[in-house]
Amino acid sequence: MQPSSVSGPRLEKPVGQPGLGNFFTRTVEFFREVKVELKKVVWPTRKQTTGTTVVVIIFVFIVAVFLGVFDYSLSKLVQVVLT
Repeated sequence: MQPSSVSGPRLEKPVGQPGLGNFFTRTVEFFREVKVELKKVVWPTRKQTTGTTVVVIIFVFIVAVFLGVFDYSLSKLVQVVLT
């Protein structure tokens, strides 16, 4: 048996015209869609942003101290091993 060659209607993409006009049209449409999507965003409040920023700064400080202590310890260990 041969596979059926009957298929649904072919949907072809419309072919855009090459050139700058099409490029600018698509660019303008892109920025319109971006504007619509940005209106849907729920932005954090000032309090949420401040709180999150403080948490990040504290975490970065803790990691920096940890890495500093770890680096200092390893350097002292290497000095002891090499002397």
